[in-house]
Amino acid sequence: MRTARRIPQDIYRIRGNETDWQVELNGQIDRSYASKQAAFEGVVAAASTAMREGHEIVILVPASRPGERAFAEEDSGGIPWSSLT
Repeated sequence: MRTARRIPQDIYRIRGNETDWQVELNGQIDRSYASKQAAFEGVVAAASTAMREGHEIVILVPASRPGERAFAEEDSGGIPWSSLT
């Protein structure tokens, strides 16, 4: 009889506040970021690698609170994104 192969599962959870965001990987704090956007982008990069390795991926991102910015302030000195519409 064959035993079922256990598929690795990686659960990424983003938690934090306006200035300090943490990424948990399977319940352990993995990294800290200055913005929710940066935390999300870091998770996506890590999850992409895990997915290529055959892992099941879960990404949990909290909804924005009233008045909370979902993205970091633009600081590139370039053209503001809002002007590109």
